[in-house]
Amino acid sequence: MSLDGPTLVVMTEHGGLAAKLRQMTPSLLKLLEAKGLVLEAIAVKVLPPLPKEPVPPSRDGQPLSEDTLDQFEQLYRQTEPSRLKDALGKLLESRGRKIA
Repeated sequence: MSLDGPTLVVMTEHGGLAAKLRQMTPSLLKLLEAKGLVLEAIAVKVLPPLPKEPVPPSRDGQPLSEDTLDQFEQLYRQTEPSRLKDALGKLLESRGRKIA
């Protein structure tokens, strides 16, 4: 909540609550005036939802079947020395395969 001149600004994360507050604006203005706070308007704003924290990818990854590991090993043996071959070798070694 904040005051912007003669306007009370109310912020909420819920659209339903914002709609209800907008409906109640005339009676709220009268109630606040009776309490000594004279305002011209009440502005109700809906805040965007906070972004969710991203889930870091699992270092273990999905389990790979023996058939998949065999195919990766075959690809490793057919690939010329490169960063791809290095990555395949690391993957296979992390899954218990011996790369010669």
